[in-house]
Amino acid sequence: MATEEAELWEQIQFILVDGVGRDLEGQELVDFVNDEFEKNNLKAIMGIREDGYEVTYGIYSRKLALLKNDISVQTVYAAVEGQDSDWEYIVLENGTLKLTGYKHDKVGNIQIPNVIKGVLVTEIGNIFSSSSIESVSIPEGIEIIDNEAFSTCLMLSCEIKFPSSLKQIGDFAFYDCKEMRGNLNEIVKQNIRMGKNVFGRCSKLTGDIQVLIDTLDLGTNIIEEGQFSGFSGVTGRLIIPARISEIRDNAFYGCSKIESIEFENDSQLKSIGSAAFSQCKSANNLLEIPEKVKTIAANAFEHCEKLSGLTLNNNLKSIGRRAFSECYELSGTLNIPNTINQIEEYTFYETNLENVNFLYDNTVNSLYVGSSAFSSCKNLKNLKFMCSTDIGMAAFWSCDSLLSVNGDNFINSIRNKWFCIMR
Repeated sequence: MATEEAELWEQIQFILVDGVGRDLEGQELVDFVNDEFEKNNLKAIMGIREDGYEVTYGIYSRKLALLKNDISVQTVYAAVEGQDSDWEYIVLENGTLKLTGYKHDKVGNIQIPNVIKGVLVTEIGNIFSSSSIESVSIPEGIEIIDNEAFSTCLMLSCEIKFPSSLKQIGDFAFYDCKEMRGNLNEIVKQNIRMGKNVFGRCSKLTGDIQVLIDTLDLGTNIIEEGQFSGFSGVTGRLIIPARISEIRDNAFYGCSKIESIEFENDSQLKSIGSAAFSQCKSANNLLEIPEKVKTIAANAFEHCEKLSGLTLNNNLKSIGRRAFSECYELSGTLNIPNTINQIEEYTFYETNLENVNFLYDNTVNSLYVGSSAFSSCKNLKNLKFMCSTDIGMAAFWSCDSLLSVNGDNFINSIRNKWFCIMR
């Protein structure tokens, strides 16, 4: 078997050399070679491509040889031949093919071809989005996977592997493929250019979160909405680069196994979006909000259950409702800067804080602590107010350990009798 294949390749090379010796090139060389293949009953076909030629050949297993313009071999890999009866495609400017449709039910196991009628396939279009395929095999030769090509394939449960030829994966290409398996560290090593949210909500992918962060373009200063959301299989320390100025909604939502949330020194970060780090349940560090952050949106760190402490900066202007709700192990002393004059509803609900100092000291406008803002903080012992304060409904309800309110003469109104339950 191997001997026959080797002999076939020798005959192919002889014909190629003969064609070049006749000073043929381009389409003339291809036509001559294919005529010779047919005359000699060789199982081979030659095609032309942008930077050379390709030859598909083989007796028992098909191979695809990519040749340079001088017909020297660039690479050889297994040919996966597709049929017109299976695939829709268009011819790209470089002469290769882009798959644009699949003519059968989009279920079960899919084998992507890398050659159709002797022409190289290099691109996969948006063909299988929201389909019921269970596995996909992407062969060598494929260079581009388009936006949303396999997004929301909820039954796709194979281990995803990419060919060494792959150069680019478009936005949301595998988004919400919840059952798909693979290792992000290995994928990133291939230096594939990736679009936005390529693997968002692919919860069974494993790897190191920092490997994902390192895929951000060095010119990027924004982490987009949902860009790294749903990576519940990734681990390690999350360290946000100093150049990032904005983290948008749901950016890291559901990264439930990362070990910390940190920011590089000299951080340029100014805003943290809604639910940006929500459900990062294993992050267990002291969270230090960078100095330039002015807004922390609603639910930003909700259910970060193991955060051990919190340091707010002195430039912070607003903290959204439920921003730190149900951070059960958030403990110690919290100093709320004098730039904050309103604590929204449920902002620190069910945390483990022991002391809270409200540093707002405006003599004209009151501080407002919203409904249930600190309710069920069972370990809260001491409160300190610096100015006139309005207390919303159940703001400190079920704070069973509360011992002292320093500055109680500043409290203007308590809007519900359940300010606290004292033992």
